[in-house]
Amino acid sequence: MSPPHAPSSARASVSTSDVQPGATSVSAISEQKKALRRQVRGQLKSLSHESIEPQSAAVFAQLSQHPTFVRSQCVCVYLSMPSGEIDTHTLVREAFRQGKRVFVPRVVGKNPPDMRMVEVSSVDEISSFPMSPWGIPELSLDETLRREDGTYCGDIDLVICPGVAFDQSGRRLGHGKGYYDCFLARLFASLKDRGRPRTTTIGIGLREQLLPLATIPMDSLDMFLDWVVTPDGVYEGAEGRRGEDAAWGG
Repeated sequence: MSPPHAPSSARASVSTSDVQPGATSVSAISEQKKALRRQVRGQLKSLSHESIEPQSAAVFAQLSQHPTFVRSQCVCVYLSMPSGEIDTHTLVREAFRQGKRVFVPRVVGKNPPDMRMVEVSSVDEISSFPMSPWGIPELSLDETLRREDGTYCGDIDLVICPGVAFDQSGRRLGHGKGYYDCFLARLFASLKDRGRPRTTTIGIGLREQLLPLATIPMDSLDMFLDWVVTPDGVYEGAEGRRGEDAAWGG
């Protein structure tokens, strides 16, 4: 089924005049992405905690009913920053409440492959982590390197992805470092080697982060998401899953 469409007044008011659908060069795509990041980040800076809190609650209400989340046993979810993105604390608590295994990302270097997925045992353990410069609880580097990288454990069946922006066709605009696209490529390859099904990916964002269909330029390394969830609706990616989950999209 076609995904629901948020009211136009609720979508990000971002100019797409700099996005040229026919442009295919790496440099052109990179410049277009930079322009979109600047515009979206400018809007996100003005958002208060009071405006993000109800949006986070609305996303949680929809995501917690998603068939993929309900069925999942091993979830990868980012720990949110204090501002500018969906708060994931309630989602993490719910995952633990349902007895799911939870992995969180930890960047250990400056290159795209330098993001590991660390399994955490409880909300209390997360609360014990030191705070990073971005206001995120973060396991120490030494302890991270001592633990298994969940990317290769073969068990992660759902990845909740952050982003600067998303569009209604499942495209994701990251922060420009390549960490998530590289992680997903390694995760999918590892699962394929084990003969296991590909992990489902869901992007979650504020209404200010949602762009119209096919707005975000993509290069050969960018990954489409299976679903995007915002406070106003659920959108199936252009290369997303079909079957029983598709009916859930509206």
